[in-house]
Amino acid sequence: MFNQIDLEIQLQFIEETKQHLITIENILLGIRENQKIDIQEINIILRAAHSIKGGAAMINMDILSDLAHILEDNFKTLKTSKSQLKVDANIQNLFLNIVDRFRQIINLPIDSIDVEIPATQCYEMFNELHEILGDSELEDASTILATEDNSQDIIVLIFQTQVEECLQKVEVLLQEQPHNLRDELSTISSQLGGLGHMFDLANFLQLCESFTNQLKQSDSEDEVLKIGNLALESWRLSQVLVLKNKLDLLPTSLDNHGSIYPTPESPKVIDIPIFTPAKVEPTENTIRVPFTQLEEINNYSSELVVKRQQLSLKLEQLRHLAHYLNKQASDLERQQYEAKIATQNPLLHAFTVKIQEIATDIETHLEDTGRINYSLNKNTQQLQESLSKVLMRPLSEILERFPRVLYNLCNEHNKKAELKIVGADIRLERNILEALQEPLLHLLRNAFDHGIETPEQRHASGKSDTGIIEISATHQQNRTVITVSDDGRGVNLDKVRQRALNMGLDASLLEQASEKDILDLIFEPGFSTREEVSNLSGRGVGMDVVRSKVKEIGGEVILDTVEGMGTSFTLSVPLSLSVLRVLLLESDRMLVAVPSEAVAAIFLSPEERIVTIGEREYLSHQDEMLPLIRLNRYWQFNCPRYHQKNPKRKKSTSQVVVVIQQNHQVSALQVEHCCGEQQVEIRAIEGNLPLPIELSNCTILDDGRLVPMVNLDEILSREHQKVTTKQPPSLGARKSKPTVLLVDDSINIRRYLASTLEKAGYFVEQAEDGLDAWEKLQAGLIVNGIVCDVDMPRLDGYGLLAYLKSDSQLKRIPVTMLTSQTSDRYQKLAFQLGAKAYLFKPYNEYDLLNKLSEVISFS
Repeated sequence: MFNQIDLEIQLQFIEETKQHLITIENILLGIRENQKIDIQEINIILRAAHSIKGGAAMINMDILSDLAHILEDNFKTLKTSKSQLKVDANIQNLFLNIVDRFRQIINLPIDSIDVEIPATQCYEMFNELHEILGDSELEDASTILATEDNSQDIIVLIFQTQVEECLQKVEVLLQEQPHNLRDELSTISSQLGGLGHMFDLANFLQLCESFTNQLKQSDSEDEVLKIGNLALESWRLSQVLVLKNKLDLLPTSLDNHGSIYPTPESPKVIDIPIFTPAKVEPTENTIRVPFTQLEEINNYSSELVVKRQQLSLKLEQLRHLAHYLNKQASDLERQQYEAKIATQNPLLHAFTVKIQEIATDIETHLEDTGRINYSLNKNTQQLQESLSKVLMRPLSEILERFPRVLYNLCNEHNKKAELKIVGADIRLERNILEALQEPLLHLLRNAFDHGIETPEQRHASGKSDTGIIEISATHQQNRTVITVSDDGRGVNLDKVRQRALNMGLDASLLEQASEKDILDLIFEPGFSTREEVSNLSGRGVGMDVVRSKVKEIGGEVILDTVEGMGTSFTLSVPLSLSVLRVLLLESDRMLVAVPSEAVAAIFLSPEERIVTIGEREYLSHQDEMLPLIRLNRYWQFNCPRYHQKNPKRKKSTSQVVVVIQQNHQVSALQVEHCCGEQQVEIRAIEGNLPLPIELSNCTILDDGRLVPMVNLDEILSREHQKVTTKQPPSLGARKSKPTVLLVDDSINIRRYLASTLEKAGYFVEQAEDGLDAWEKLQAGLIVNGIVCDVDMPRLDGYGLLAYLKSDSQLKRIPVTMLTSQTSDRYQKLAFQLGAKAYLFKPYNEYDLLNKLSEVISFS
């Protein structure tokens, strides 16, 4: 049987089934206890189960097909039961356990006898569900038509067509007044009532029943006519309310809507909106390609880039040679005329002219080849960009199992927690995605174990019983930023200090350590604030491994915490590991590269601004003392190096300083020359001998030279360890730099906005919302300007503006609003309350700094 199945179809079915199971699982995990599943979500599950059933039958997985059929029947029972049956924890767990068994089955070979074990367990759990749910009822029209997207569209369509026909028929009957008017109206009322029952419109059904009852009780034809006119008005009103989606306002009887009826003396024209069906976007055709083939194509593409760069270099060399040949031929011809050889030896002169013509032809052909090479360069670049997009995968691929992990943790440890995921569609390179899976999973477990309290503890702290863990992802310039945060207990710094003392750290050093230094201890190997290692907290992956794995892909981890409020870990990783923009530097006759994103400034090294304090050298730059790193001191290799002449580089006796900003540390690198910027392919170096730890990976330049990448993390870490005393304070910086207060409820936005402003020369204070900002200002915080969001908890941006406006001193502080609210009315209100500027997110760094400088200078 197995040999008759096409392997490609089988693999495709398994991948699709995995996605269907994730869909079912996520809907089940979103159900609150004793809550009815929304009928739209049941329809999604039914389609998923139906697809599994049909696909399994197609590849002869009969057991799985049968199980999927039973699963479909159970959800049909939930669908037809409507409001009578709610899902409790027992039903939820049974369905989730069945999903787990389905996963076990699809991971086994089709003809494996091991399939019987999870299948038997499924049948047992289905029997338990049958005892709870009972037999399914027949689906009525309302449940059949209630799909997740078009249920309202169908109701609107029916009321525009079928109901409209009935009402037009009523109008004709009331005008003609036939002898069987009562029977005709009763029949139409029954038809309309049937539609009300079909679409579960209880008010409309009750209206029809009310009319029918009054019709039966009427004694005369005049009374029938009067009731008929009232019914027509009520039905017309109901039609308009349905078309405007005001179902809660539907009348229930002929006498409960009073003055809303149009009077005969002043007829009212009712505009009925035209039904427009939802536009269906065409689906994009896709094919499945093994990832290994894509990697192979990408490798060929990378080789093509290198060869194309070499071709460009060779063409440039040929142009110089052809130009040189043409010049030499011209000089030779001129010399022949001057020596009168042209007339004495015409053959030699003809040969010289021929050489000159050939040289000119070569230059012409080289120009044509250059144009072709330009097109080749452009096409190669487009190929690389397209391949990069194809090789990128959404973050959801590693996050899709996290809700189930948290659900299991809650059940196992008697805690309540909810997972919120924002930005799951952010795309990253596959190798970055795989490297992030383990750190993110550990951070989720860490947030649950160390952050989220028990319901009793949260209740005592005035929090809701259910904790919140949020994973958010966004692109910031050329990096991807992922934040894992919780609203739990936060990090107890005293507990961290005590744990460090118990591990043997010097007490005097701990007393002098800053809050950041104390928090950094969490990333040390073997460090944990847990006295006992549990199955949850001690799973072989510590915070040191999280940081090291993120560093391996050129990223960084930042910890931010407020005791009693929560903790956030922010991971910042590059968008790509294969393509990078680098700055080429020459140090001690060796060409090296550093990522351009880490470079904050470049200038000639002024020796008069270099000072020595203790055993360290510092460079005075913008009123700050930056640690100076002479890069050539790291290149102590036991091999000869030869200086390569570069005719394009001008001779200079001054060295160059490159200011590096990495891991929120600023340092200055001193090198001999800066050789420009390039976008390059990053290559790993493989071999028996490892690279020096000061270097990592390499790139290939246009001329084929291999250039190593500087391991900035390692060098900066070494330099930081050399510092045994506190870094000298800035030279009067506090007096000369303006202070800006950032007010935003997003830690992530505050952090990156602070980085932008600090880089531009501002001192930055932060507040998590308007109330926090107001309290800090009332406590005596002096600032030159405020950058404030609009939407914030406790006190929003408008509230803060109003508070500032009421204070005679603080109202002079210029406030720049930075928000996602782009409507004119939001801007108008902000300016009315005293804002000096209004900018939108995502912000343009240049515009923000210019506007901030303008409002602060003006004030």
